[in-house]
Amino acid sequence: MSNIDIFHHIVKNVLVGIALLNTDNEVLYTNTFLQEHTGFPEEELQGKRFFTALFPDEQMRAFIQRKISLCAKKPIEDFKLDMKNKKGNTLSASLSCSTFLYGTKSLILCVIHDTTRRDTYEKVIEAGYDNLQQVTIDLESAMTKITEQQRILKAYKEKMTEELEIATTVQHAIIPTQFPSNEKIDIWGISIPSEKLGGDYFDIFDLDEHVYGILIADVAGHGVAASLLTTMLKAYFEYYTRHYREPEKVFSHINASLSSILGDSGIYFTALYCILDFNTMTMTSCTAGHDPAICFHPNKHTDPRQIESDTRGLVLGVFPEAVYVSTTFQLIPGCKILLYTDGITEARSEAGDYFGYNRLVDFMQNYFEKEPDADAKTSIKSLISKIDTFYGKNRPNDDRTVVLINILHKPPESS
Repeated sequence: MSNIDIFHHIVKNVLVGIALLNTDNEVLYTNTFLQEHTGFPEEELQGKRFFTALFPDEQMRAFIQRKISLCAKKPIEDFKLDMKNKKGNTLSASLSCSTFLYGTKSLILCVIHDTTRRDTYEKVIEAGYDNLQQVTIDLESAMTKITEQQRILKAYKEKMTEELEIATTVQHAIIPTQFPSNEKIDIWGISIPSEKLGGDYFDIFDLDEHVYGILIADVAGHGVAASLLTTMLKAYFEYYTRHYREPEKVFSHINASLSSILGDSGIYFTALYCILDFNTMTMTSCTAGHDPAICFHPNKHTDPRQIESDTRGLVLGVFPEAVYVSTTFQLIPGCKILLYTDGITEARSEAGDYFGYNRLVDFMQNYFEKEPDADAKTSIKSLISKIDTFYGKNRPNDDRTVVLINILHKPPESS
């Protein structure tokens, strides 16, 4: 299956309405779902006709146009509204809008969720089918960029350079640049693609007071297809981590949805998702075909250990009935948790040797003994420098992603 076929498949299964507007409130693009759901053909939703078609009431139309124009100052999140379809029936929906720069142009991305079918969609999700209509506003920009790239990829041969630049922008947008750093925790991570675009991805979710979710994932392969599929994976995790606290439930729902979309395409994901709860000083971790996290104890006489259950879960996107199991680990102030993708351990030297798990553990253990107070960022940069030296004249053979979590403080006191 070619990259273009994959992108066609993704867009076809996105169950949210998407519209791209310029700053004059003229619609430049609408996706297939919005056209089919409202009953209006593409040409009737272009320019100002978009508002005339969906909002025949002049007062409501003016209000919606004004509301969208203001999103440059503040993004719109889940704004409730009613609109009309081609038959004149009323559709209840929620609108989310944000702006982004495309070259030198400022464009507006609007995502429309059909709230009249919410119950039906939830049943479909429980059955394992893909419904992205309730993706949160922070992800709408990334998902809309995927749709924009789908349009560009239709002219793949003529616009390859432009497409690559847009894909790079999308991937950079989904990788965190801000990390929690307080009296409880110090986190830093980095993802380095082996080509212009990569298939690794990590994320950090602020779930509750003193509770964080940490994700690291790896798409099979790298390049354009892998990078855009990581954007789809981000959408799923943003949705399911807000609905389920247990890592194994998050994986089960995401795996069912991905399996229904990817089918026999040969594409799959490995992932590790853990929840750090400083109220109980515990880490609950679940793996899906991914290397488990490594815990380095503050006592140098205690060996590092992998945090995993007896059953390591299968990869995501292939086996819809796969079962996932979490394990809970007691955190100790001063311990350090390392998450990584196989691009770290499978880095190859000029002689053909792998960096390997043992070399990784030995280097980090020695580094932590010498620099016990080093922050997460400094520690990871030292590891990357070590691997770069290990490569010698070899070029990186895979994407490399590392996240380090320093546990700094005692659990919060109960009032």
